[in-house]
Amino acid sequence: MAPLRPWAFAALAFTFAPLLTAQSKEDHYTELRFTTEDGLPSNSIRALEFDENGQLWIGTLAGLSVFDGNEFISVPLSNGGPALAHRITALKSVEDGLLIGTQSGLLFLFRYLDEVFELILSSDGKVIRQIETLDDGTIVTAGQQLVVLRDGDVQVLGTAGSRSGAGLEWNGGALY
Repeated sequence: MAPLRPWAFAALAFTFAPLLTAQSKEDHYTELRFTTEDGLPSNSIRALEFDENGQLWIGTLAGLSVFDGNEFISVPLSNGGPALAHRITALKSVEDGLLIGTQSGLLFLFRYLDEVFELILSSDGKVIRQIETLDDGTIVTAGQQLVVLRDGDVQVLGTAGSRSGAGLEWNGGALY
C-alpha cells in the first residue's frame, strides 16, 4: 500500500475537522426552554431586556413578564388602553423604568417604584419593533415608522410599507 500523499492527508483533515470541532463546542452549552407551563404569558416571545438589577423582562404577544432568576412573574397591563396593548414587541430599560413598545403602536413607560404604566406615544397602529434612547433623553422608536420623541415633541421621520420596517443600529457612537 502506498503512503498517503500530503495533499490527501490535508483533504481528510479538512473534511473531518469541522465535525470534531462542532462536537467539542456543543459540550459547553446548556439549553433551557421556558414556556407557559413555567409561567410565561405566551410562548411567542418578541422582546427581551435586562434591567439594571439583572432581572430579565420578557415581552410576549400575551403580555409582560419578569424573571428574577427563580420564577416568572406576570405584570398586568392595566392601562385602560386598547385591547392589543398587551402584544409587546419591544423593550428598553431606562433609568426610572422600562419602555414598552407594542404591536398596536403604543409606547409606554412602566415605572418600577409605583408600578404605573404611562402612555408616551400612540403611533396610529404602526408596530414598534425597536426602542433606543440617547444621552439627552431622546427616545427613538423603529418599526413601521421611525419616530423621535424629544422634549415632548414627536417627529415622524418616515413610514415603511405594511410588511417592512425600519431598524436602528449603533455605529461609531451614532444611531443609524
